[in-house]
Amino acid sequence: MSWTFQDIRKFQYSKKNVLASDETEMDTFHKKDDIDITVGEKSYNLARSFRTSTINELTVIDFEEMFDILWLMLGDNLIKSFEVNVCGILIESDGNGIPSTFRQENIDPLINKWWYDNVSTEIIPNLIKKLKENPLFNIRFSLA
Repeated sequence: MSWTFQDIRKFQYSKKNVLASDETEMDTFHKKDDIDITVGEKSYNLARSFRTSTINELTVIDFEEMFDILWLMLGDNLIKSFEVNVCGILIESDGNGIPSTFRQENIDPLINKWWYDNVSTEIIPNLIKKLKENPLFNIRFSLA
């Protein structure tokens, strides 16, 4: 997925409206759920019917779009780090490149170590730094 000019304009429009309002954050929801479903005599909208507050149409941004953006910024580093720090240790190869060791009981400890040593101390803080420095994402509230 790549951002189009329209995506950036839509995000900037929502951001501008948040800054002009008294709200502290942008409203989020899944746009794919913004459909009406009729059950018997009653109509429901999955994105709107079960919320405690109404969606502010001026400041809303699609949660799934934001996930896609974050994944684009984060995905490669996360995958490479997982390959090196989990897969590379969990599945060691012999001299011929054939996996020679694998222990299922090592999966959880390796993933926990990777999460605490790499993801939470390097990858996520670097992402937060990028988001704070990039004016497109700098939304008025602290991410740290």
